[in-house]
Amino acid sequence: MYKKVFKNFLKENIFYSISFFFSAGIVLFYFYVSMDITDFFYPILLTLSVYLIFIGTQWFKYYRFNINLTRGIENEYYNLEAVTPEQKMAEQVIFKMHKNYAEKISKIDYKNSDIKYFISQWIHNMKTPVSVINLIIQREKNNIDEETIKNLDEENYKIKNGLEQVLNIIRLDQFSRDYEPEVVDLVSLIKSIINSRKNQFIYANVFPKIEFIKDKVLVLTDKKWSAFVIDQVVSNSIKYSKKNEKGYVYFNIVQYMDKTHLIIRDEGVGIPKYDLKRVFEPFFTGENGRKFESSTGIGLYMCKKIADNLGHEISIESEVGKGTAIKITYISKVDF
Repeated sequence: MYKKVFKNFLKENIFYSISFFFSAGIVLFYFYVSMDITDFFYPILLTLSVYLIFIGTQWFKYYRFNINLTRGIENEYYNLEAVTPEQKMAEQVIFKMHKNYAEKISKIDYKNSDIKYFISQWIHNMKTPVSVINLIIQREKNNIDEETIKNLDEENYKIKNGLEQVLNIIRLDQFSRDYEPEVVDLVSLIKSIINSRKNQFIYANVFPKIEFIKDKVLVLTDKKWSAFVIDQVVSNSIKYSKKNEKGYVYFNIVQYMDKTHLIIRDEGVGIPKYDLKRVFEPFFTGENGRKFESSTGIGLYMCKKIADNLGHEISIESEVGKGTAIKITYISKVDF
């Protein structure tokens, strides 16, 4: 930062310095030729002293303003400390622009907060009929054929899942307020998610298979957000399973040093190599998105966003026709 300011100062004053010494040299040469002056030491010293005093003053005024300006560019707290009229004018322009933008951003934030509030309220209101439909389905199971019940239950779940996704997108903007780091039993969390997806597993003819043997694995995370990430991965594993074929979703936990890796692997349709790099982009559905109408391109984007906010890692491997494996890496709870 300091070197940059100094270099800029030299660039800005190089022509002045050259002009000053060139003019002084001409004057001294003139007096030397016309008056036969042999003592050059005193006039040169006087000239150099005047130059150093002037350039030192210029540097002092330049340094304070520009070092603070550089800090401002790097988003640090700063006070420009303008000295010259030109610097003061620049300072006024900068702060006026900053004030105008701050006011505009504040208005936009206020407007967005209202919109988010109304959307949140609408989603919560929509959850009531979803719950009522679910109760009706449970009550009328014996009166309606199994296929109709299955279809109604599936579509109702899609509505509920979609509403939850929108709510979580809204909550992401205020993640720090909705984040509670804690020690979570990963085994218990996985089993509860599998149990909540029981109907979807059965309807899709896909079955969960737990490959780890531990009864308890403790990790540092946020239980609610972690559950959302795992649930979304499981949902994709079921959604992209091969139709009319029995399949499995495998759950494995691998611990190494202070890291815990959860690997969720399916036997679904897989993802083409050219789509793999983009699966975490928002609204990217790729080739599979054209085959499966329910694809939104939001799920994996949110998983990546949440994992980053939680300090976890998430990666994906896939092969067309053989399935997909997603690995989520947590920090293990260390016992002292």
